[in-house]
Amino acid sequence: MTWIFSVLLTLFPFSSRAGEAVPSGQCDVPSPSFASADSRVTSQAIPRSAQPIPFQLADGLIYMQASLNGSSPLWVILDTGSSYTVIDASVSKMLGLDLLGEGIAYGPGQGSTQKFAFAGHTTLMFAGGELGDQTVATLPLGWFSSELGRRVDGFLGSNIFQNYVVEIDYDNQLVRFHDPASYSYSGHGQHLPLEFVWDNIPSVRAEVLTRDGTPIQGIFLVDSGATTAIWISRNFSDTHPEFLSADETIEVPSVVAVGGEFSARLGRVPAIRLGKFLVSMPLAQFSQNTSGIFARPGLAGMIGAETLRRFTVIFDYPHREMILEPNKHFSDPST
Repeated sequence: MTWIFSVLLTLFPFSSRAGEAVPSGQCDVPSPSFASADSRVTSQAIPRSAQPIPFQLADGLIYMQASLNGSSPLWVILDTGSSYTVIDASVSKMLGLDLLGEGIAYGPGQGSTQKFAFAGHTTLMFAGGELGDQTVATLPLGWFSSELGRRVDGFLGSNIFQNYVVEIDYDNQLVRFHDPASYSYSGHGQHLPLEFVWDNIPSVRAEVLTRDGTPIQGIFLVDSGATTAIWISRNFSDTHPEFLSADETIEVPSVVAVGGEFSARLGRVPAIRLGKFLVSMPLAQFSQNTSGIFARPGLAGMIGAETLRRFTVIFDYPHREMILEPNKHFSDPST
């Protein structure tokens, strides 16, 4: 088993140069704005014919190549858990990005704050297309590369998902970027409404089953950049102690994450239900933190890549839904 925490990342700018627009901050209303200057689509933006783009899959994370302002190829993770596209600070320095201001990065950790810088009017190129006039954040990501054991130059975040219908075929390791204006789904998958209760990160309503089969519904963030099947927030587990007793979990070493230290216990829940699909005995991390994103009131937890990889997943932010089609790995044991 590989125990990697999520880079789950939300960014709130607090200063900018005079005359420069600041990206929007926390979004407590259900939907982010898809017409903001940060996410404007250029006329060349949509990849041709939504062609399948191969990606590398490791520990459930989606690695693909992209470039910024015509750079050489960068290794990036396609990440629904990042509220903006994030580029490693060393790459930003190498490219000479014109930084517009600073902000505070929030994540699953607690006990400290981390500043980031942001740059505007950049061009992201990937999958045969491009997005122009983009705001990207820059953070030191060497710690994350060290945890994963491979180079990570950044994360393709919400501004990608806001501009495309993103279809992720985990089984065949292919991703397609569809034009939202012409996309029409014709399969038999399960449609789940998407909500946006925390910045630009999607969430769904799902059920966790207790040992006697009682379903308990909650709101769960959906994070393709987290390796674990499901994370349970401290508030949710304290409210529903019938999930597991302390002696049915094991303590795992605390790690340093965005926002400070992250502490958790590891166990299994009987099942999670996403629409009509029941995933049995998923490995779960029970957050012990009392601050940070996982301490947000009303948030039950997060669904990660170990669950998502059992499906072809279609993220349709413009129409505010996620579609799940089970693949041959649907019944695999959770590791």
